[in-house]
Amino acid sequence: MIYRLILLFFFLSIKSLAQNPYAIFIGEQQGLPSNTVYNILHDNAGYTWVATEEGLSKYDGFSFKTYTSQKQTSIPGSNINEDVIGRIWYQNFDGYCYYTENDTLKPLQQSFPINYNPIGITDNYLFLIQTKGIDVYSISTLKKIKTISAPFTFKNIQHSEFINNTFYFIENFTLYKIDDRLIIEKVCTLPFNQKSNLLLITELLNKPVVFEKKSNEKLLTYSNLEGKLQTLRLPDDMLIHGTANIDGYFCIYGNKGILLYKNKQLIYHWFKDNSITHLSKDYLGNYWIGTLNNGIYVIPDIDNVSFSIADEPTRIISNAQGHYVFNKFGACNLFSFNFENKKPIYQLHNTPIYYAFLDESKNIFYTSSLGMNIFNLNTHTQKTYYQYALKEVAKVNDSYMAFAISGLALLYKNGNTKTTWDSIFNTLDQGIEPSMKVLFKNSRVRTIAYNQTNDAIYIGTNIGLHKITPLHKNEILLDENKIYAKQIVTINNCIYILNTKNKLYLTTNDKNFSLLNNNLAIENIKGIRKINDNLLCVYGENKLMVLNGLHPDSVFYETQLNINSSTIKDLSFYNNTLYVLADNTIIKLQLNNKQQNKMESLFYIDNTTVNGKSINLNNSILKHTENNISIRYAILNYAKSNEDKLYYSLNQTNWEMLPNNSRTLQFAALESGVYTVYFKLNNTVLQSSTLHFEIKTAWWKRWWFILTCLLIISTMVYSYYKWQYSILQKRNILLNQNIKLEKELNKSVLTAIKSQMNPHFFYNALNTIQAYIFTNDRTNAANYLNKFSKLTRSILEMSDKELVTLKDELDALELYLSLEKMRVEDELNYTINTDAELDIETIKIPPMLIQPHIENAIKHGLLHKEGEKTLAVSIQSSAENKLTITVDDNGIGRKRAQALNALKNQKHESFSTEANQTRLELMNKLRNTGASLTITDKYDKQNRPTGTLVTITIPY
Repeated sequence: MIYRLILLFFFLSIKSLAQNPYAIFIGEQQGLPSNTVYNILHDNAGYTWVATEEGLSKYDGFSFKTYTSQKQTSIPGSNINEDVIGRIWYQNFDGYCYYTENDTLKPLQQSFPINYNPIGITDNYLFLIQTKGIDVYSISTLKKIKTISAPFTFKNIQHSEFINNTFYFIENFTLYKIDDRLIIEKVCTLPFNQKSNLLLITELLNKPVVFEKKSNEKLLTYSNLEGKLQTLRLPDDMLIHGTANIDGYFCIYGNKGILLYKNKQLIYHWFKDNSITHLSKDYLGNYWIGTLNNGIYVIPDIDNVSFSIADEPTRIISNAQGHYVFNKFGACNLFSFNFENKKPIYQLHNTPIYYAFLDESKNIFYTSSLGMNIFNLNTHTQKTYYQYALKEVAKVNDSYMAFAISGLALLYKNGNTKTTWDSIFNTLDQGIEPSMKVLFKNSRVRTIAYNQTNDAIYIGTNIGLHKITPLHKNEILLDENKIYAKQIVTINNCIYILNTKNKLYLTTNDKNFSLLNNNLAIENIKGIRKINDNLLCVYGENKLMVLNGLHPDSVFYETQLNINSSTIKDLSFYNNTLYVLADNTIIKLQLNNKQQNKMESLFYIDNTTVNGKSINLNNSILKHTENNISIRYAILNYAKSNEDKLYYSLNQTNWEMLPNNSRTLQFAALESGVYTVYFKLNNTVLQSSTLHFEIKTAWWKRWWFILTCLLIISTMVYSYYKWQYSILQKRNILLNQNIKLEKELNKSVLTAIKSQMNPHFFYNALNTIQAYIFTNDRTNAANYLNKFSKLTRSILEMSDKELVTLKDELDALELYLSLEKMRVEDELNYTINTDAELDIETIKIPPMLIQPHIENAIKHGLLHKEGEKTLAVSIQSSAENKLTITVDDNGIGRKRAQALNALKNQKHESFSTEANQTRLELMNKLRNTGASLTITDKYDKQNRPTGTLVTITIPY
């Protein structure tokens, strides 16, 4: 075992560094326009006004609103005042005055100022120092009523101040005053050396006094109005910025912080490292401190103090001996109660101490640092168990301790007194030594606690919450679900369980559970701690509460913490004082059975707008178009921050809670009617803030307009009915026409079939077969008959289809042309060319569309021609997904064919051509296909017929 033990029997003096009252910080990250603060005022309504480098701002505890004017000569300023009318005055460093009215900043119509001399405001007048006198303005009219002159110039005013409705100023070491009588009176000649570099008028014991501060002197001399001189001692190089009288203390603040005197004795020296520009107290008792570069500090209670501790403290235990503080370097030091002195106790391993527990009855420390350490304060002996990472200790009785280890729960015997746990201890598996037995294993143990009321140990693990008594073991469930506890606290029969989702439950019988989060002012609970036999500490989200452990609805103490709850490392309690260890600071909170800031928060309606325009909404009668309502409100209680809960009800409906991250209530597109908006702050209904208004009914919603509309609508419905009836009639006519067209189309299809299966074709085919038989040409007869049967079957199959593939159509044409070629004994030469890019197996066209034109070309054009007979069929793709089909022959032409047919009285050509033409026209009418058929006669240069060209265009 390697450790180093340091034992000293004397305290080392360490006068605590940076001992300040615990303060809430407000800076630029919290919305403050600038961290450079010159002046602060708390007005009679409860708002806080701040003068910063960015000008004048109003703070309602939630957000800052900065006021500016285009007529400002400069933005930074100070000297904020409130007049009897409620206007806020502010003076920039050029000496110009501005005031707020109707929520805007306006300039005072004044002469050119001389330097920056603070103005004075009484109930009736405003005093403004000018070159030739003091200008007096009426508070009610803001008009200058006179200029008070004196037998001296006002260029050398050394200081001015407003005290008790009287305006004081110093000229040439003489003190003067002006009150509502508007007369300059000499008060006294100041008994100061003419070499003084600072003269300051202030108030002490409700009477004006004048301070004198000489360069490089540590004494501040002050004189009352009778000329009696007294002195106060100051720190080195103290530059005084101002004074204040608060709670019986006379306070001087400047570049060395704040000095608080009582009976001329320096009691406190706060914020030594800050340059303080302002100190005041609000209506709730909060101290407000403005600084030159570090924003604002708000002190809820000056009895609550913070101490800076070196060496990165990790744990604290407080008792009658003082404060045992453990740190990151494995050391334990004992501090005096005010952290002014310390003595080293021991140091282990030079590694952080993450957990510490003191068994005060035996004076033994149990700590976690590079294993589990047990240190006896009486004998100064220490033992380390490197195998165990200690997480928590629960004292069972004088003989047993229960340990939460990373993967185990141990029962440790450290006494010989007989207890109920002896029997179970003897049955448990042994740990690393006989005094340690395994109470629970095979899980990650997070927390452990003992309840004396039912003699039970509660173990929170990653597999649930388990309860072990000397007689039995069982798992505790919540609504038949496992409980994953990260902290357990027992107070008498009350078991408090904080689960891994930061939900806090209370049970007294391990069966019935109450969720406490909704009843507490802490939305996200980060930790709980038993601080004595009756009190439970709960903290999280910048808030700390101390509850009566037997009655958790009874709050013993609460305060706002200006720290992130995740930085809280430990809590300790002694002598009615709670100590909070966060980062490198220990915060001392005096409980004394008192609530922080018992005064109720103030609620104000700042502004109401209708359709974006500011108006006084209460008792207003609005147009039907003025129905977008916005209510801007404020909740004033700076130390309570966002813990107040505000509810609203519209026309006595259910209360709805407003979010803490907003200060605006909006109603969009309200219907016409009478409205009442009620507000409730926490549990108090705010009757004085109730708003009543009415939105008039639109003229088109009144009875006469509605009746007129009904008549018009009835007429329109009847007219619409008649119109629809006529449309239906027309639609039926069109439907009948379409049916007729369908019939005609079907007829044309049958005509096409007829054209392909006309008797002449069959007669010629049979004659050809007969001829082959007579000539005993069995091969050609069989071949011809086979092709003829295939063609006949193909025509019959296509006759039932509206569309066929281009391939089927081409196969039929090939059969037909081959039969015709055999019939005319190979005198016919034909070609069928198809665009290679066309997918003939998927493209579909109407059946029997091409064959009639081929038949006409052969029968009427080519058979009468002597010599070479050629026929070319071409199928090409054109633009807009259309097929261009051409049938080109070199026959005798249509005119000569018609002449021959006239002699023979044949009409087949006109029959098939007209059928196809009609068919395409019907398709266009029914489906708007854009199909077309053109027949072109070909001639040579001598105008002799050279054949016929048929062109069919059809979409695919």
